Amino acid sequence: MNDNHSISSDYVRQLEILRQVDDELSHHLNISLVLSLGLDAAVRLGNAEAGAIHLIEGDQLQVAQMLGAYPRSLLNTTVPFDQGLIGRALRRQQAELVLGVQSDPDYLPHVPGMRAQMSIPLISHDRPIGILNIQTSRPELFTPEVFEFVQLLAARIAVAADNARMYEQLRSWLMELKGLYDKVSELEKVKTDMIRMAAHDLRNPLHNIQSAVELIRHDLPPDIRQDKEPLFDIVRQSIDRMRKITTDILSLERIEQSAQVPVRQPVNLCAIARQVCEEYQPQAAQKQLHLTVTTYPDTVQVPGDEAQLYEVIANLVSNAIKYTPERGQVEVTLLAEDAQAVLEVRDSGYGIPESAQARLFQPFFRAKTDETSEVEGTGLGLYMVKRIVERHGGKMRFSSVYGQGSIFGFELPLTV
Repeated sequence: MNDNHSISSDYVRQLEILRQVDDELSHHLNISLVLSLGLDAAVRLGNAEAGAIHLIEGDQLQVAQMLGAYPRSLLNTTVPFDQGLIGRALRRQQAELVLGVQSDPDYLPHVPGMRAQMSIPLISHDRPIGILNIQTSRPELFTPEVFEFVQLLAARIAVAADNARMYEQLRSWLMELKGLYDKVSELEKVKTDMIRMAAHDLRNPLHNIQSAVELIRHDLPPDIRQDKEPLFDIVRQSIDRMRKITTDILSLERIEQSAQVPVRQPVNLCAIARQVCEEYQPQAAQKQLHLTVTTYPDTVQVPGDEAQLYEVIANLVSNAIKYTPERGQVEVTLLAEDAQAVLEVRDSGYGIPESAQARLFQPFFRAKTDETSEVEGTGLGLYMVKRIVERHGGKMRFSSVYGQGSIFGFELPLTV
């Protein structure tokens, strides 16, 4: 009866010790500290005088932590898997207790006077990560009970060491990613500054080219001027396209610079939508398009920048007109529903191939098809639209069927 009680008490004491070791190990994610705490607990609780933890590094074992009379020069050195009692235990993935180390040919006497050694593989998630060994000059202290207990302790050390190792690896990766992000951000800033300066500096040369072309045209005899008029038209169109590109780039830069400023001024989207449609009626009429606008209710207010929201709606309506063939329809609808302002521009145009839809809002991307190859554009419009909408706390709406038409729009939170 007393023996059973003693066994039960020892078991409870061991469980309590393991719980304390678990608590101590789990509070740390520094691999060196975890190994130091774990080895100290193993040596102390295993009745040992010295011990070491080796971690697997590729096809070698690295001495990661030592305690006792080991030569300090061994720390952080590597040994092959096939050396020593630890190598044998790790290859077999089985804990070993050797009570007479002097007679074992695999024993390496790094610590003088030792007569017994435990070698216990550190296994985490069914994967060996290293090995723990402890030694003593008094083999009688390495009882089967102590051997079993140290194995339980080694399992805790393995999990804690593996977690700390993964944490340090993740932290290293994050630092590396941060460094790459900083470099990319700096390159992005340089690129943006160069594009902005180029766009700004191109304005004067474009104006000079246009003036020079008009002077040359004016000085030509009437018959030659009339004969060369198609060439002058090409030059004018090219200048207008370059001017549109520079304007879009500078507009994008202005939007990016204003992104840090909170948007709070109430804006009536209904008034903007009606104004845009009225201003684009002449363009729609040139293609005999039926351009309509429907708003409900008559006032739909959102917090925002009026000029930028005008630019959004104007861009969507202009695109719909450009990409809809003659005698088609462009319908603008604006509704207030579920605390959101929902604007959609629906057209009966060419539509967008499914393969191009994923890249539609990327800068400088244009979904070119046979039907739209002659349509002028910079590929910046939809990118700017998306940036403005997201800056206002909204999201884009889009659907398209190639050959049937498209719907472009957005949702913005209503003014509270």
